[in-house]
Amino acid sequence: MALLDLHEQKRQLNYLAKEFEVLRARLGNLSYTPGVDALRRIGPLLYQAQDLSAVVLVRLNAFRESSHTGVTDGRSSLKCLSSVVVAASLVSNALARALYANPDESMPFPGRRVEDAPARIARQARAILLMNGHLDEAARQLELCARGCRFAATHVVRNQTAAHARRTESAQSKSGPRPPVPGMTRSSP
Repeated sequence: MALLDLHEQKRQLNYLAKEFEVLRARLGNLSYTPGVDALRRIGPLLYQAQDLSAVVLVRLNAFRESSHTGVTDGRSSLKCLSSVVVAASLVSNALARALYANPDESMPFPGRRVEDAPARIARQARAILLMNGHLDEAARQLELCARGCRFAATHVVRNQTAAHARRTESAQSKSGPRPPVPGMTRSSP
């Protein structure tokens, strides 16, 4: 098992949480009109979500292949990061579903009649409701991703502190009792 720099892991998890929050903010500020505009505005968010999913998976693999899994809270950190992988994947899924619900504004196929304006407006209104629902789901999952990364980072800090305390205790027990400091005496009860 590889040694894992827990301080660096904590830093990376907190950075990843911040990136999920930035994506959530971008999603919250998103305005679009159905059709090509929605594709241009939602597509990059999907790319970013997929990139973040990949980074979470890298962090999870780093944990799995480290000695971190042997410490008390190591397994809970692994489970937490696994849930972040799921949530990040659900973000990508929700964004993809929003794009799928996006109405096609291209020219109709030959032989298909052209929609009149009220039918097109009604279709776009239904699409906007569906798309907004998927975008809201993506925002909820992004919040879970950020929380999960911060939770795992907190466990890394706890584990780092606990590991340091165990090493100190182990070193003291191997070296035997400490000799008394000259000039100090113990009083008996």
